[in-house]
Amino acid sequence: MQQTLKQHMAEKLDLSTAREYTKASEGKYKNYLEHIFNGQHRIYIPLELRTDELEVSPLMTKIADHIKEKGVQIDQFDYLNGKILSNKNIMNIGRLLNDDKNLQTQFMNDPMRIKDGTCEIVISRHPYDVAGMTTDRGWPSCMDIKTGKERSFVKEDIKYGTLVAYLISKNDKNINRPLSRILIKPYIKNSLDNVAYGTDIMYGIEVPFFYNTVDRWVNNNLNVDKHGIYTAHPELYRNEDAPEEVILGKVSIEDYIKGAHVNEEGYTVIPHSIRLNKDRLKALRIKTLPFVGMKVIVEGDFTCDNCNLTTLEGAPSIVKGQFDASNNQLITLEHCPKGAEHYMLYNNPTLKTLKGAPEEVNGEFNVYRCGLTTLEGAPRKVGGKFDCTGNNLISLLGAPDDIDTFNCSSCNLDNLKGCPKVIKGNFICSNNFFKDFKFGPDHVEISFICRNVPLVSLQGIPKYVGMNFILSTNLGGHRFTEDEIRKVCKVMGTVESDRVF
Repeated sequence: MQQTLKQHMAEKLDLSTAREYTKASEGKYKNYLEHIFNGQHRIYIPLELRTDELEVSPLMTKIADHIKEKGVQIDQFDYLNGKILSNKNIMNIGRLLNDDKNLQTQFMNDPMRIKDGTCEIVISRHPYDVAGMTTDRGWPSCMDIKTGKERSFVKEDIKYGTLVAYLISKNDKNINRPLSRILIKPYIKNSLDNVAYGTDIMYGIEVPFFYNTVDRWVNNNLNVDKHGIYTAHPELYRNEDAPEEVILGKVSIEDYIKGAHVNEEGYTVIPHSIRLNKDRLKALRIKTLPFVGMKVIVEGDFTCDNCNLTTLEGAPSIVKGQFDASNNQLITLEHCPKGAEHYMLYNNPTLKTLKGAPEEVNGEFNVYRCGLTTLEGAPRKVGGKFDCTGNNLISLLGAPDDIDTFNCSSCNLDNLKGCPKVIKGNFICSNNFFKDFKFGPDHVEISFICRNVPLVSLQGIPKYVGMNFILSTNLGGHRFTEDEIRKVCKVMGTVESDRVF
């Protein structure tokens, strides 16, 4: 039997607001996914606590270390049930933490240790429950219908059939005090009518069992017999941390290169951008990039950031837009594509060499926070910014000869040897250890910025700076006056010089 709106309401939204958001559905919610809901607006399912899905948290590690420091051997660690097995004896974790009341309290209140049978999940298609996803709940989000900056999208979620899943205590059937919530959003393939479903991010108490249970329910009930790549619904707001797509069944590289053609030189030309992530590579059943043995041109951007890549094998031969392989574990730039406008290679801590990089880059080349000790192999010409900030460089030998903006801050440099003599943009060399500017640039067309260095001499200072000269020395350095700087360097803009204490 279907509930009336008044029966459905708790006390979070007033009746007029509830009616306003219910109207956004145009009555469709009453029949939406009827084969799943069978005349009800809410479905209650058990929370599945699976030890194989228990992720090791910092708190778990801290507790295990504390127990070991007491001289207790841990043979088995049953964190969910609060027990350990030690020399064939079962011991209570809570009692073993009696000497650290703060740690004991954290253990007792850890949401990961929800007791079996005390919580359940309610999945609702009713507009009231969707509209109340954040409003007056225990968590903030941009979808609060009173204050959220994206609140206009709530009615779109209701219109296009977004569901909401709440984690609740078993005695809170009316969802008055939910612990967490997850939206279940429609994803589309080719048309708005070809729909699959994906789980959005979790708000409230972080309980991975909740997310995993909902995700399984979605795939086992809503995504049965669905195959292919479904993308985020174009009319709905997508949190930047939510999945861009849902990948179901078997997919192949052909699913990503629709519209491609082979040119006269034998290259497969893909006329659009491609974004690969860990889920896509998993769906393709590969651990490298997909174009191994192929000659491929991507006419848009090619993104493969945060994919746990150690190699660029299988990358396109040529990329015409931006190439982004940041946040990986690259060891080499061998197989790096040519021709990209920008190269984003930052946060690859295992990258020790730039060998394999293109000779010329029109735009930016970014290797911020990699594992570089040398710039050997860097492009010879960079038309935009060359950013090698946060590496542990011995010198700047190997830096580009022709460069726009050059940022070599925080590189532990004690000299500027290898620096190009002409910088067409800004030169930024802050947070290093050199005591003079020997081997530095002679000509900087825009600004020279050097903060927090132990400078004691202006030897090697540029002869010309087209805009501003900004210098701050630390306790190991000398404070230079504006007159001293202008006497040896033609600065066309302002001079700022001080000492950091």
